[in-house]
Amino acid sequence: MTSLAGGRTAPQTKCVTRTFALLLASLLVLPGCAKESGPGEGPKAPAPPPAAWEGIYQGPYHIYLRLVTEGSHASGTWQAMGERSGEFSGEISGDVLNFEWSERFREDTWSGRGYFVYGPSRIRGKNEIRGQWGIGIRNTGGSWWAIKRSDLALSTQVNELMDGGSEETNSDKGCPTCGEVELLDD
Repeated sequence: MTSLAGGRTAPQTKCVTRTFALLLASLLVLPGCAKESGPGEGPKAPAPPPAAWEGIYQGPYHIYLRLVTEGSHASGTWQAMGERSGEFSGEISGDVLNFEWSERFREDTWSGRGYFVYGPSRIRGKNEIRGQWGIGIRNTGGSWWAIKRSDLALSTQVNELMDGGSEETNSDKGCPTCGEVELLDD
């Protein structure tokens, strides 16, 4: 320490000492704040095996979404409202699928990134995918979700759903995929 007349400490030494004290305090007090939680992190049920993701899904945007897996790789196609169609491909890690996607509508095409989290739905006995999508290099910006149609084979084609090939509808609730199901309590 540099001492000045009258027992005072030099200002630069005080600054270094104060900085060191703040750094030490932050290391002791804030270790849990160093990392932000991402999708699918935190306490949860064991992650599903990648094969559990496979299936046909439906939601408010996706009239038909077909997802297939090969190991931890997943890919799929979808048909959406307004004659939009698209495809995606990505990697599964536990209950999170990170992917790149592209979508077409008439002459236009756009693409981006996104993620889905696989888990139980609020509809009793169903599973769902929930996530976000972004345009370009962003993977957030818009949200989307779809319910897994465990009553449909992976070979089901979009025209079978569009032509009323499934009896599981419930127009009273505005959900063509929900059927007569019991919602879980909040």
